[in-house]
Amino acid sequence: MRFTVRRALEGAGPEAAWAVVKDVEDMSRYWHGHREVRARRLEEGSWDLAIRFAFPGPNNRGRARATLDEASRTLTLSYFEGPVKGMVKVYVTESEVVTKAKGKPRPFQGRGKA
Repeated sequence: MRFTVRRALEGAGPEAAWAVVKDVEDMSRYWHGHREVRARRLEEGSWDLAIRFAFPGPNNRGRARATLDEASRTLTLSYFEGPVKGMVKVYVTESEVVTKAKGKPRPFQGRGKA
């Protein structure tokens, strides 16, 4: 699966939008596929994320690595464990927030084996 979503900045400037995007610990408030995100900081601009996805079932947990590039206002999420494997890039321009995703669903592997 691949998709791109673009949203115009209406009433907010790029710095305000970037402040929301880069707050990885508060991701579940705006990234509706995520019910809960626990972030453990690895180093400056990098986090290990434990994710509980919004859908029910035994295969609704995963892990990702989040990295921030302040200069380009880009958040990169690399999903490596769970029901989806792939990458999402979210970046803020002067006029919009852009999300580009590329990944594939992983087959259900039974309880505790995602």
